[in-house]
Amino acid sequence: MPTVAAYVEIPQSQLRRVAEQVLRWIENGDRKRTATDFVNRYNKLKSRMFPGEVVPHMHRWRVGQFKNLARGSPSRNVRVPYCREIRVIAAVIGMPVEALLGIEDPTGRSRLDVMEGPQHAATLVGLMGKFQPETQELIAWAEFVPCSLETPAFMHAHHEALFVNPGDVMTWDGIGNTRRSELLAAGSRRAWTMTQINFLSDLRRIADGEKEYDAVQPILRKECLLNLAGLIIKNPELKIRLLVIDDINSEKAMPIKSDLAEYDSVITWDRHLMIVRDRLLGVNYYSEKPRHTGYWRGMMEELMSLATYKNPTDVHDLLRALAARVPEDAAENPASNRVMRVS
Repeated sequence: MPTVAAYVEIPQSQLRRVAEQVLRWIENGDRKRTATDFVNRYNKLKSRMFPGEVVPHMHRWRVGQFKNLARGSPSRNVRVPYCREIRVIAAVIGMPVEALLGIEDPTGRSRLDVMEGPQHAATLVGLMGKFQPETQELIAWAEFVPCSLETPAFMHAHHEALFVNPGDVMTWDGIGNTRRSELLAAGSRRAWTMTQINFLSDLRRIADGEKEYDAVQPILRKECLLNLAGLIIKNPELKIRLLVIDDINSEKAMPIKSDLAEYDSVITWDRHLMIVRDRLLGVNYYSEKPRHTGYWRGMMEELMSLATYKNPTDVHDLLRALAARVPEDAAENPASNRVMRVS
């Protein structure tokens, strides 16, 4: 699932590009439009695109900010709600979000946005399963625990913390439940190994309830960490490995973290397929082309070499230590001792 913060900073260069496109729409149409025209069209479209969701109202003063920036007036970075305002502005102007922000992918990767409809979610799930029969090892990195390794309750609460629209929660719950069922049900019959890589700082955010995890109940956070520890050490037949890089006490991973800054997750199936997800837009890009699969597989292998915690016992002990950081009142619920079993 994409990491959807309530607000994100967009670089000045991208903000200026948005401002230029807004000004061009107002001044270069078939008739000379006004700021009021833009405001009215934006506010009408936002209600259609995101009914009942939190999307900022557009005002003439906001359009005035865009116009001033487009004409060269200095401005600080503007904080905008994740995707929503940008998506509506793109719809008003009539261009893809990537084009509006100037981040069109020139490398030939394919684009897949599951937020655009349920058929796209099905396409993503199908794509993930396409190369599994011939894969030896799936290697992935994410700034979160993948849905397939989360407890269903934690996954759902996490999605609710990320998304305002219940439909988005349902979509990502469906993807996660499907992937978890496939991973666990196959068990020892699955030929390929799953290797998941996480940074310690991201796992600690779960334990400490930081950022979006603040909205997830402590008992669910604790249960998820303990369940993951159990999967690693108690179910070796599942062929699940978790590698953790200590980016808190060491800077050796900083260069590669910079390379990953545009994304919140990367998945590679040997050198058959790669999928990355854009951090800002929540859009997936995938490719079967060797120049893409080889590059990202190589990066995942480099990350593996940087792992601080590799041995299953060490990873198990780390996860239990992280679970112990969760508030004590969470320990009163016996559910925190459960581990998902293979059906």
